[in-house]
Amino acid sequence: MRNNIAVRYLVNAFFLLSLAVGGYSLLFTSSCARIGAPGGGPKDTLPPVLLKTQPAQGALFFNKKKVSVTFNEYVQLKEADKHFIMSPPLEKRPTLMIKGKNVEVSFNSPLRDSTTYQLNFGNAIVDNNEGNPYNPYRLSFSTGAVFDSLRAGGLVLDAYTDQPVAVTLVYLYEKVDDSVVLKVRPDNITRPNEKGEFVAENLKEKPYKIVALDDANKNYKYDIGQEAIAFLDVAVEPVATPPEFGHNHDSVADHHHEDAKLVLRMFTEEVYPQYITSCEQIEKRALKMTFNAPFPKIDSLHIDSMNVSKFVVEASPRRDTLLFWFADTAARVPDTLKLSFVYLKTDTLNQLSPSREKRKFVFAEKKAPAAEEKPSKPSGLGGLLSRLTGGGEEVDTTPKKPAHWTLKPNLKTTNTGPIEHVSVSFDALLIAANPQFIKFEERRINLRTKDTSYVDVKFDLQRDSVRLRRYRFAADWKENTCYRYTMLPDAFWSIYSQTNDTLKGEFTTVDPDKLSTLSIDFSNVEGHYVVQLTDPKSKAVQREFRLNENKKIVFKYLQAGAYGVRVVKDENANGKWDTGNYFKHIQPEYATFLKASDGKLEFGLRQSWEVDLSVDMKVLFPEK
Repeated sequence: MRNNIAVRYLVNAFFLLSLAVGGYSLLFTSSCARIGAPGGGPKDTLPPVLLKTQPAQGALFFNKKKVSVTFNEYVQLKEADKHFIMSPPLEKRPTLMIKGKNVEVSFNSPLRDSTTYQLNFGNAIVDNNEGNPYNPYRLSFSTGAVFDSLRAGGLVLDAYTDQPVAVTLVYLYEKVDDSVVLKVRPDNITRPNEKGEFVAENLKEKPYKIVALDDANKNYKYDIGQEAIAFLDVAVEPVATPPEFGHNHDSVADHHHEDAKLVLRMFTEEVYPQYITSCEQIEKRALKMTFNAPFPKIDSLHIDSMNVSKFVVEASPRRDTLLFWFADTAARVPDTLKLSFVYLKTDTLNQLSPSREKRKFVFAEKKAPAAEEKPSKPSGLGGLLSRLTGGGEEVDTTPKKPAHWTLKPNLKTTNTGPIEHVSVSFDALLIAANPQFIKFEERRINLRTKDTSYVDVKFDLQRDSVRLRRYRFAADWKENTCYRYTMLPDAFWSIYSQTNDTLKGEFTTVDPDKLSTLSIDFSNVEGHYVVQLTDPKSKAVQREFRLNENKKIVFKYLQAGAYGVRVVKDENANGKWDTGNYFKHIQPEYATFLKASDGKLEFGLRQSWEVDLSVDMKVLFPEK
């Protein structure tokens, strides 16, 4: 009995201990669970609630060194360097800190007297749990007896694409002379929204100079040629009522910014210091120079023992890359070249002045790869048996031309058709192109007998006026037709006395049933314009037309896909878009993209589609 009682006692004690441990574990787990939201509960989607600020919104005579903003929950700062703006800016950037439910801003430079300041937090304040942002918040106060409350608003666009620019800053200056962008900090700063719309607040009753600046280095100054800028030609008078914007247009020719009274069109000035970036001998008979700025001015060029008047110069479209070919094949090119030249270089005063440069090149001729040796035939009895039984490989005794003596044409036949010709390019400059050794033939099939025959095609071999190593075979290429070509040796000769081997092949021209067409009928055309067909990202120009009269432009033989159409108002009729100049008060030329019926700035084409558009130029570019 005594043993049974002892056993029951131990069991009861163990049971009580288990309950105690379990209860403590339950309590501990429950206590820990209170830190976060219970699993499976609703997600917190509410932003923090602003409780108070110190100072109050619109306060006067503020003279403290710190501002505090209090919320109903714990908060944090997200990308504060990106979102936070203090206007007008201080010499030293303020320090932002989180203390519990408070956001504190400490000033590291003294505030100006009788000045209205604004702290624009943007979307930097988010709650601590789910990162829900507090609505873009701006706290304003004055260090004097007057609180400035006028406004000015407008729109910021990219001048080349006509699209809104959000990643930029808008600076306003009380002084309206042009040099302020180089000398002083702005008196007011604001940032556009994702639509490019901006509103500058807390302005005085006086005219302001307004610029938009891509201030990449955050020095509040304009770095000419390195940062994009936009400006207005006149000072702006602030108003009490903020501007309103409307974006309800759906026509292909409607301007999405026509409701904005102040439109800032951003551009980057073509101001590049001129200097040579590289000079090298890329081939035995070729020198290459590259420059930092386009259209360099070379006053003189001299190479020891070489007649520079015999050089052929191949230049890039902007002439910032120059290839000097030694085209006189009768002249020997020494292994060591001593080069001297004089060109106009940007000096320390930002002026172009003559600069003499010298270079020395020692060229090492590339050796041709050694021919792979054939295994020798067995000798003796084994060799005799091998030859009698036909075994072993027959030796080819035909003389072989070394590979580096052969000129290799790069022939392009894809997309050949009525508007695109066959072309050929070379790595080296040619001294002769002989069309009599070239033949193109059109394949024809007799529908009754099914017999195939070939007819010679007349062509004109044309050299590209810019890319001197490229030629095209201009002919009346028919749609969806098979052609064959033969290029015999001596068709092309390079400056290295290389000629081509026999080249044969076939190709088929474009099939209109598998491609698309985009037609645009332009009306009320006055002046000069450039119409460009671009890729969907609006960067690469695929085709372009110049326009100075009412006309229907047809883009044929387009692959299925998305395309953009940019129209440039070519004020100086030079066939391209021209950027602006801030100090000369030259605005960039107007350019815009046509809009599809769905509002997108691209047109989707499917196979065999034919899309027709109509554009009224007076609507596309309304008079200002």
